[in-house]
Amino acid sequence: MNISNAIRFLVLLTSVFLAALTLWPAVNLADEPGQTIADPGFRPVNGRAPGFVEALGDTRIVVLPTIVRRQERTAHSFASQDQIVAYLNAQGIAVATPGPRRIDLGPLRRPSQWEIFQAGERAIAEIFAAYDTGGDYTLIMELLVPGNQAVFGIEVYIVNRQGQSAFSFLLNAHHEMFAAAQLEARNSSEEARQEMIRKATQVGLEALARQIDHLQAHLTAQDGRFGPPMSHGRLAETVIDETSSRVSVNTDDFVGLAAEKALQLTCECAALTLDRGFRYFSIDERAELADGQHSFRILFFESPPAGRPLASVTAPEDFAGIPNLESAVLQAREFAEICRMLAGSP
Repeated sequence: MNISNAIRFLVLLTSVFLAALTLWPAVNLADEPGQTIADPGFRPVNGRAPGFVEALGDTRIVVLPTIVRRQERTAHSFASQDQIVAYLNAQGIAVATPGPRRIDLGPLRRPSQWEIFQAGERAIAEIFAAYDTGGDYTLIMELLVPGNQAVFGIEVYIVNRQGQSAFSFLLNAHHEMFAAAQLEARNSSEEARQEMIRKATQVGLEALARQIDHLQAHLTAQDGRFGPPMSHGRLAETVIDETSSRVSVNTDDFVGLAAEKALQLTCECAALTLDRGFRYFSIDERAELADGQHSFRILFFESPPAGRPLASVTAPEDFAGIPNLESAVLQAREFAEICRMLAGSP
């Protein structure tokens, strides 16, 4: 491959592959997603998250009525609240009980879900600075329903006694599990809208369970239960088994624009794959941790697995035809070659 093809590939990488490989997602309520990602929502970096996950099981979580946020007013769902309590107890996640306090965050007016989420965190922190639910943590689910007939986004706020976020995250149509649920009322009846709220609540709960699983897997790896971590460039690898590892990275170790960071991360993963003696790789199970730390699982393959799309450097135009780029398998040697060319190495 010559350098012009390498540059052409980098442009395509920036435009269609960035969302699948970077660990720095952007969320905007007004955007229609061109593709979905497998992550169970977006959870901002939070140093209190490991303590929350490690305390699960016996910890007491008070669940407040679910906020149903509409364009002009806020409503509440006690059926959703009961559904959350039942799920947390049945799954053994926590000792959950319902709480009476209804949180009103006002009409749905902000332009992006990220702004809605941030404003919600601030408002909840102010409320709980002067209000104690009696639990170790408090959970409030918020469903964004601007037109009454469809859920546009889900927020799960989990805060400690001081109202500080412990494990809060958001979910929207950029995420595969949300998009697949098709959270729309089948008609304008109250029964149809309540079924939509029930389905949305279940999606939020399943996302919570997956978020917990991802962080627990990372903490298990950090504890050395899969063996000691090994350094590979800017990656810290903890071996899970012969064909997979959990990798930790720090965003501060990568420099440049988001596209450059995406390429650097891809290069590191390609080099790791070749070092392990494999030809192909893919990444999934991304998690954001504290202090700029991120983790993900990398899977190694000797040959492309059946049913998985192959992202090839020699045919970058095919990337646009892959509906879910995070499901793609990458050829390590091809990527290693382009990385050397762009770095100016022989």
